[in-house]
Amino acid sequence: MTDKNDNWYYAVKNEKIGPITLQDMQVLSASGKINKYTKVWGGEGDWKTASETELLDHFKNESNLPPPLIDSNAGNKFKDNALRFHKLLIENDIDNTYIWLVVVVQIVGVLLGIITDSGWIFLYGLLSNILCFFDMRKLKAAGHKTPGIGWVFLLFPVYIWKRAGLLNQKKNYFWSWLVAFFISIIISMGINIGSHESDIEQAACPIVTKLVWQLENSGPGAFRAAAKCKAVKIDEKISDGFYQATAILDTGNEIRIGIEEKGDEIIVRVQE
Repeated sequence: MTDKNDNWYYAVKNEKIGPITLQDMQVLSASGKINKYTKVWGGEGDWKTASETELLDHFKNESNLPPPLIDSNAGNKFKDNALRFHKLLIENDIDNTYIWLVVVVQIVGVLLGIITDSGWIFLYGLLSNILCFFDMRKLKAAGHKTPGIGWVFLLFPVYIWKRAGLLNQKKNYFWSWLVAFFISIIISMGINIGSHESDIEQAACPIVTKLVWQLENSGPGAFRAAAKCKAVKIDEKISDGFYQATAILDTGNEIRIGIEEKGDEIIVRVQE
């Protein structure tokens, strides 16, 4: 039978270390490797902070040390912000860092898709799968229940939802993920719309140059150099496939034009 004094555990970064003896725990406490707030387990009952156990007497006495020479208000604000951030990442003594990174990585996935000119959905899904896998492995190492590995690779939003339920945590990170997901969709749609209109503007410019040449040389025997189109700017989308735009010529003049998109064909009409 294992002696209670030889069955101590302590937690570091959400991983349990042990079993070790009570004497070893006392040495770690005295040396500062375990502090008053370290979670420990003495062989029975629930996990407690070290200050709630018999280890309390073995911590260094700091009562005779002078306070640090810093601005107290600044120090308190820093501590408050650090505590809020810590509570966001650590809930019920469980590290949620990887899950919060899944929330952030959606926006990162969109940006990577723009930079690499590839599908952001694939990039976002791959990064999220990897983060959820590391989260699951870390939870298992700490002895926690986790959703099945299938959810990690098949449908990680379900993994996030089930994770919160199994660990008795609030579902803040799931709802944050949902908001970030819709934000990433809106960003992606905006990029696609802007890119499509830019393609139409580029395709319309040489057509405008050709129309201007035809107008300038429409008289009998006329042949003179005509202005060229430098750029086309869409001013308004009238309906699907129809746009009001302005063509800017190399002479500095501007022409109001209408653009019609028929499949892969672009039709430009100069407006009076």
